[in-house]
Amino acid sequence: MRCATSAAPRRRSCGRRAASPRRAGRWWWSPRTPTFCPGSRTSPRWPRSCGGRCRVWGCRSWARPSSLRVRVEELIVQHGVRGIVVHSEFTLAAVALAAGAARGIPVLHTVHTFFWRSSRLLGPLAPGVRWFHRRLTHLPSTPRSTGSTAINNALRGMTLRVAVRADVVLSPSEHQAEALRRAGARSARAFSNVSEPLEPSAPPPDEPLTLVWAARFAPEKRLDVALDAVRIAGETLGPGRVLLHVAGGAHRPQADVVFHGRVPGDEVARLVAGAHAVLITSLGFDNQPMIALEAFTRGRPVVVTDPVLRDEFGAAALGTDTPDAAGLAAVLVRAVRDRDLLRAAGQAALTYAQERQPDRHAAALADDRRGGADGVRTRRQPANRVPCHPGGVHSIRLRSPMGLHNSL
Repeated sequence: MRCATSAAPRRRSCGRRAASPRRAGRWWWSPRTPTFCPGSRTSPRWPRSCGGRCRVWGCRSWARPSSLRVRVEELIVQHGVRGIVVHSEFTLAAVALAAGAARGIPVLHTVHTFFWRSSRLLGPLAPGVRWFHRRLTHLPSTPRSTGSTAINNALRGMTLRVAVRADVVLSPSEHQAEALRRAGARSARAFSNVSEPLEPSAPPPDEPLTLVWAARFAPEKRLDVALDAVRIAGETLGPGRVLLHVAGGAHRPQADVVFHGRVPGDEVARLVAGAHAVLITSLGFDNQPMIALEAFTRGRPVVVTDPVLRDEFGAAALGTDTPDAAGLAAVLVRAVRDRDLLRAAGQAALTYAQERQPDRHAAALADDRRGGADGVRTRRQPANRVPCHPGGVHSIRLRSPMGLHNSL
């Protein structure tokens, strides 16, 4: 069976892309699920599982849908594609939706975030956003997202217009899936991002309480809340009881805080392994932060200020009573005084990661493809039967110069 999948995890860098001999370009492959790199400066070494049947296609994200449609149709026929996964909201995704509908192939839409956010000052640009997306994709400007500012609704509407036309909508988190269902994407379901391979390690010594904050230095990530919480905890417990490692950028010096600047993903992993927990201080923005999954694979819990993320991660997270620095500081003080809190959460974190390993992820994706195919058969007859090739789950990734990617 050939379908779209991304079963192998993509390593993240904090602040800049990490250089590695295994990743010749922007995307990398794994022997289990080949992923191809049209935008690479150097051609990757093709895995043997490819069997020489795979081809690479580069597609312009702003090309005419009709020309892209021809190329996608050729790939579908050549490789016997039986499922399509789209990861974006632009021309290539719209073409994949049309090709799937014409041939009776289920289309699965992975929504990486529905919570687009921009400044209220950009509200006058909302009509232009809708016009641009309509011209780019040839999709109607309906349905429209509501419930936020004009510019946020326009941005979220791009995602919604693709989601409502897909056979299955995959959301890495339950709270985002619920938001999509409320907006009109009734087929949305929670389908967590795949975790990295399990690498549990013993936690560091009890003193000091060591934490990691790793994210973009952007307002929505609320680094100031983490810094203020460490300062308040230091005033309560005394200096040296809490140590925070910050990865992602530079900042003015602060007691009990080490700023590492921009670091590659491997360095983030090392910091997480040497910490007791990871801090996530965003509020109402994150869907399923990848840093949380990186922490869980190492048996490290997360401390979150967002009640939605607290409920999403369950026992693997320690949540605050209030989303401000004082609320976070109170949790840090409790964690210093009662280390069993973090030990129990660490065990739950490892269990969370075990349930999201690549083999389970790929099996669940295959089930969703079959479910989407059943829905397709009840709604329409395929225009052309696509020949089926033997083999396991297989992926062909189309990548545009903008970095947007979709899979067949």
